[in-house]
Amino acid sequence: MPTEEAFKLLEQEKLVIGGCCITEKSPDWACSNCKTEYFKQKNSTILSTIFRIFIDN
Repeated sequence: MPTEEAFKLLEQEKLVIGGCCITEKSPDWACSNCKTEYFKQKNSTILSTIFRIFIDN
C-alpha cells in the first residue's frame, strides 16, 4: 500500500505507481509529466544510467 507521502506525490503528478499485478509486460519506469512508459532492454544499461543520473539530480 502506498504511503501518505506517495499519495501526495500522486496528487501533484510527481509520481507514477504500478498496479496490484506486476508482470513481465509491466513498464520499469514512467514519466510523471507525459505518462510515457519505459521498459528495460535485455543487457542494456543505457536507460538505467540515464534514469539514475536524472533521479540523483
